[in-house]
Amino acid sequence: MIISASRRTDIPAFYGEWFMRRLKDGFVVIPNPFNTHRFSIQSLSPNDVEAIVFWSKNPLPLITFLSAIDRLGFHNRYLFHFTLNPYYQTVFEPHLPPLSERIDTFSRLADTIGQTRIIWRYDPIIFCKGNLKLDLTFHQQAFFHLIKFLHPFTKKVVVSFLDFYKKNHWFFKTLKKQYNLEIIEPDLNVIDDLTKNITETANSFGIEVFGCCEKTEYSKVMKKNGIKPGRCIHFNDIESALPEVKIPKKIQKKDPGQRANCGCTISKDIGVYHTCWYRCGYCYATDFRRFKPNSSLSLPYL
Repeated sequence: MIISASRRTDIPAFYGEWFMRRLKDGFVVIPNPFNTHRFSIQSLSPNDVEAIVFWSKNPLPLITFLSAIDRLGFHNRYLFHFTLNPYYQTVFEPHLPPLSERIDTFSRLADTIGQTRIIWRYDPIIFCKGNLKLDLTFHQQAFFHLIKFLHPFTKKVVVSFLDFYKKNHWFFKTLKKQYNLEIIEPDLNVIDDLTKNITETANSFGIEVFGCCEKTEYSKVMKKNGIKPGRCIHFNDIESALPEVKIPKKIQKKDPGQRANCGCTISKDIGVYHTCWYRCGYCYATDFRRFKPNSSLSLPYL
């Protein structure tokens, strides 16, 4: 099995000690995200886990555990999706460390595990107008600024545009009231110009660009501009990044738990929604109205 740790919360940033306990015990109990009274048990034995995919906006706290993870049987068997955005933190990501610190963490992680095991995520791409202007020019300049720093430390970037959910709709209304910011959906001409610019910029630095589960009209424009269809967890990509790993054929199939346009293959996510303390308002995995100060208590017994 491929372990996803996690699309639902930031395990590397907040739950490193919990994750180590789970590895040492050799299993994890996972609540059903749609029915918290139901659970499943997943083995974390190296004999049952081919690879681990970490997702994080700040994996710095987990770096100190990586040598221990290696010794537990997972040497060269994990990789990271590292989300690094250029947004105004006080508005969109108020609880994250400063951008400069996260860039330093990116380089430190690459020095520790190698550039092929880190995927940079420029995600989500947000457009807004009002007191802050996030437009085509902003993203062209921001992407170029970041890739100048990050290109020695990764070979792949994943880009995706903001999805609108009921939970972040509430956050967007709050932004409009408090900051006079209006979140907007870009038209296809803007998508065309931006994705073309991103591809050309990334290619000039030797970086491959992938999309992530975009709606059909966006996907067509992105594909035209050389952005490959997204598949954040895929057996071919994992085997390429982790040469010692061989994924069994029985899980080399599309993950039925993901969206229709998602290219990911089967994995088991071990996280819990509404437990990420970064609480970025645009995030699908955290709802401000449901987040509670003691929500971290939902993880230790897993």
